[in-house]
Amino acid sequence: MWINTDFVMMGQMSVDKVGQIHAVEYGLEEVEFEAGSDFKVRVGGMDVAARRGETTRVPYWAGLVLEKNKLGSMRLPDMITELKQVLLKERHAGSRAFQALEPLFYVKLKAVMRHLEGRDYDRVYDRLLELFRMRNAKIVSKASSMKLGADMKSKLTVEEQAFYNVVHRTCAEFEAQITAISSDGMGDMEVVHEEPRRPGRPSGGSGAGGGKRK
Repeated sequence: MWINTDFVMMGQMSVDKVGQIHAVEYGLEEVEFEAGSDFKVRVGGMDVAARRGETTRVPYWAGLVLEKNKLGSMRLPDMITELKQVLLKERHAGSRAFQALEPLFYVKLKAVMRHLEGRDYDRVYDRLLELFRMRNAKIVSKASSMKLGADMKSKLTVEEQAFYNVVHRTCAEFEAQITAISSDGMGDMEVVHEEPRRPGRPSGGSGAGGGKRK
């Protein structure tokens, strides 16, 4: 299954939704499954059979079902070792350079992490969090000033690409608001026109200058 990431971005889909869509994509990819016992089952309309110790290829989603029913285990990529290597390279890359990651790096890593427990899970989670924070800071710095180009896109995961576009769009909108200068930005001033006063006549009566001339 192939998903057009550019289409996803144009729809301004959330980063979380992008990750979910590509997790479905990975679910359709084939993985190796080692049978723990002889079995012949039907999974989601698909017949799967193997003898104990044999390795067969099944879609990842089917492997999850087989594992849940204790029929064997999947042989997933060694994402833990890859995470260690990527993290080491990212540390040495500096505050601007990016270590290239495959588009589904985080999707595959989380698939492996689901099989971890206790301290093993905690150690991997800490490394993942460190990697995320380093790359997140770099993405924000880069995306605030330039669009996502082909070279940068080739180094980011699908989730990072979505996040990059969100940051760039938000920064561009904020910049437009701050730098926009409107002629009526301060509002209209209400001008009140007063009628000119007419010269008054001397008042009569017994007051000063009000008496009759003799």
